[in-house]
Amino acid sequence: MLYITGMFSQLKKFIKSHDALFAFLFFFRNIGAEMRSFLPIPRTYNDEPLHADIAWQGLVKNILKIFPVTSIVETGTCRGTTTDFFASNFSGSIFTCEIMGLYYRESRHRLKKYPHVRVFKESSPRMLVRLKGRGLYGDLPLFFLDAHWYNYWPLIDELQIIKALPRAIIMIDDFKVPGHPEFGYDSQDVGGKVSENSLEFISNTLSSKDDVVFFPAYSAGISRGYVVIFHNAGEALSRLKNDALLSAHYTEHRW
Repeated sequence: MLYITGMFSQLKKFIKSHDALFAFLFFFRNIGAEMRSFLPIPRTYNDEPLHADIAWQGLVKNILKIFPVTSIVETGTCRGTTTDFFASNFSGSIFTCEIMGLYYRESRHRLKKYPHVRVFKESSPRMLVRLKGRGLYGDLPLFFLDAHWYNYWPLIDELQIIKALPRAIIMIDDFKVPGHPEFGYDSQDVGGKVSENSLEFISNTLSSKDDVVFFPAYSAGISRGYVVIFHNAGEALSRLKNDALLSAHYTEHRW
């Protein structure tokens, strides 16, 4: 009887956990792919990093050249496409997390060739807190925040952790670009209230004179929006502002 009661208690905890519940539902909705992902079979990847956005890829490369970035932290690994791009252009520590078993296993398989990449199967706030507690960010981490597909959006929780850091560079994917409706972005509907992945959504959490914000100012062939935020980035930011790619393709936003 105690055994059954204990199992029931664990089941209740499981259901109350949004991470576990979404992983459970995702598994059965994608059971064929989930099963195949356990098998040691060759995998092919035809997707492109950062939505195949050449300007964004170029900006990341320039940031990594100009700034003394000490680590890259990604939330929402999915299949590891963008992680692969980061790992090819940065030799420091890279940390990434994914809560869905299928994507976690696929990304681990894809990224195992990079000894400086660590893939975790857990929620992003949990990983961020743990990395911070162990002092693994270094002086200037670069964050790529892309964990906002499901009913629980960890973005605000992520930013509350990040904003306490002395310095950081933050990129948020699938973000609303002001004045450019051609860029797609995510939105969340909870109980009839829709929240857009936008400046308005994050302004109460991350908004200060120390944060310099850039948006893409181009549109040809691009499908998804994003934002790049420099938090106490230092004198290297002035060097980046003189970069031809930034001045030609991005616009600065002030809070």
